[in-house]
Amino acid sequence: NIEYMKASIRARVEHPFRIIKRQFGFVKARYKGLLKNDNQLAVMLPTY
Repeated sequence: NIEYMKASIRARVEHPFRIIKRQFGFVKARYKGLLKNDNQLAVMLPTY
């Protein structure tokens, strides 16, 4: 089933983001604007 395949890929991709959000406290956007929030996430990604 195509939906099952999409769901399994999505689960593999989103797992690291769940770890980052839970362990590093990136639950809510802290700043207004996408650029500042993207920068904050970019700082957290190499630490994973």
